[in-house]
Amino acid sequence: NHVEGVAIAAAVSILVGGWWWVRNLIRVGELAPTTESALYTSRLRPPGFTPDAAWWAGRFVVWMVERFWGVFGWIHYPLEPADPPGEGRA
Repeated sequence: NHVEGVAIAAAVSILVGGWWWVRNLIRVGELAPTTESALYTSRLRPPGFTPDAAWWAGRFVVWMVERFWGVFGWIHYPLEPADPPGEGRA
């Protein structure tokens, strides 16, 4: 059965590698700690900054298109920036 095979593979993966994730949680308090965790803290946020997932999602689409199609030569020759959906230029 396909579901049984997936369950067995998941169980083996958890048994083989799960200890690492548990160790990280106990030792550091994070599943996947990085060296940037100590560098990029809330102290670096500009005054008045509040995260906005909807704004970021709208900009992400624009940034992906700009970076994929319009940034040449290691960002030395960028195209004109595009406006996110719903935002026009004044």
